Amino acid sequence: MTPEKIKENVDRYIAELSKYGISARKINSKYTFGSQPKENILAHAMYLCKNIQDFIFDSKQWDKVNRHYAAIQMCLSFAHWYTLDQLREHNK
Repeated sequence: MTPEKIKENVDRYIAELSKYGISARKINSKYTFGSQPKENILAHAMYLCKNIQDFIFDSKQWDKVNRHYAAIQMCLSFAHWYTLDQLREHNK
């Protein structure tokens, strides 16, 4: 995937999360994602979406971009917003 495609998807996720009033908030690293309510997982997705914008076009940070992007999509799937098939479609 290109940085432009990732940005397009991240912008989509930010718009959708914002529509539901989800604010950016990092999950406490002492807890597992599975122990968190859906609202916290979505807030973490928003946190990652906002954070990734700072370095999405920095080629030196490409590994980090991909890790963050995968984590965003994982959060959205765990929160039952998207199926894996839907996320694959976003990535085409």
